[in-house]
Amino acid sequence: MVEVRYLLAIWRYRNREIFLEGWDAVRLELVRVYFWFYGVLVAGFALVFYHLDHLGSIAVIFQAYWCPQILHDARHGCKNSLRTKFVVGISVTRCLAVLYLWGCPTPVFDGDVYPSLPRSPSWTVCVMAVVVQALQLAVMASQRAFGPRWFVPRICLPAAYNYHRPVDLRQADECVICMEEPKARFSSNEHGLQERRIAGGEKGG
Repeated sequence: MVEVRYLLAIWRYRNREIFLEGWDAVRLELVRVYFWFYGVLVAGFALVFYHLDHLGSIAVIFQAYWCPQILHDARHGCKNSLRTKFVVGISVTRCLAVLYLWGCPTPVFDGDVYPSLPRSPSWTVCVMAVVVQALQLAVMASQRAFGPRWFVPRICLPAAYNYHRPVDLRQADECVICMEEPKARFSSNEHGLQERRIAGGEKGG
C-alpha cells in the first residue's frame, strides 16, 4: 500500500498537465498506470513461483530498482531529481531484507513455521546485493557530480543548443541567452558573460 501511494505521488508530479484535461483523462491514465503496476507485480510473483530454486538470484536482480531512475535522469537531463538522504535511506532499508533473509543463520524462514528459503544462508547473495546497490549509488552520485549524461557517448546524445560556444562580443548584436544587447567589454574569456548568465549571476548583459 505504501509503495502504491509512493508511485502515485511520483506519477502525479510528473503528469501534472493531465489534470488540466479533465477527470476523464485522469481516470484513463490511472487505469493505464494500475494496469502496468499490477501486471508487473503478477508477473514478478509468477517468476518467483516458477523459479524458486533461483530465488537468491532473482532477489539480487530486483535490487537494481534504481536503474530506471538512472536512465530517466540521463534521458531527460535531470541532475538532482532525488535527495541524497532519500536515495540512501531507500537503498539501505530495501537491502536490509535481503541481508536478513540470506545472511541471518536462523531467519524466520527456517523450515519450522515457514518454509525455508532455497540456498539460505548465502553470503554470495548478500555480497552481490550490496555490490549492486553500491554500483547504482555510485552512478547516481557521478550523475550529480559530472552531469546526468556523462557516460552516454556523444554520438548518442540528443541535439541540444550549445550555450558554451565561443562568441565574439565585439561582433555580437545580442546575447544568445537573454536576447538583449551585450553591454560588457570583450575579454579573453569569450563566453564568461554567458557562464555568469547561465548561473543566474547576471541577466542584463
